Amino acid sequence: MILVRKTNGKQELKKHYEIRKIVFQDEQQVLEKDEIDSYDKKRECETYLAYYNGTAVGAARWRENKTGYKLERICVLKEYRKHGIGKAIVRTLLNEIPNSMPANLSSQAEVVKFYENFGFRVKGESFWEANILHKYMKYYTELDPESPKFKK
Repeated sequence: MILVRKTNGKQELKKHYEIRKIVFQDEQQVLEKDEIDSYDKKRECETYLAYYNGTAVGAARWRENKTGYKLERICVLKEYRKHGIGKAIVRTLLNEIPNSMPANLSSQAEVVKFYENFGFRVKGESFWEANILHKYMKYYTELDPESPKFKK
């Protein structure tokens, strides 16, 4: 069973950062200074954990930016990928962000297709962040029939 929820308390927040460290710093070689930023340090973001059969295996956050709500740091531990956990994380974030502004994200280039399944579309040129090629993507509710915001 998959459960995705906001982190609750210091222990869950610590687990959230541990998962991000494993995926981004250890696996993808992202420097800590690029992975943990001022939004984390100032707690200017909403953090989430994903559980698979009771074990914390994924993490994500969202925050408000100048163009809307940005989904960030979405990750799943390598041994738990391909179980629908990433999909559950994205769906939870999309369901929980406020309706007042659009959603966006910066996708690693190799997983753009994953986000397109939710109604995200690439906008603009590719760019490098933390030595990984990224593409800016904007969410279009009308392209995501599973979105509760799209219900007729």
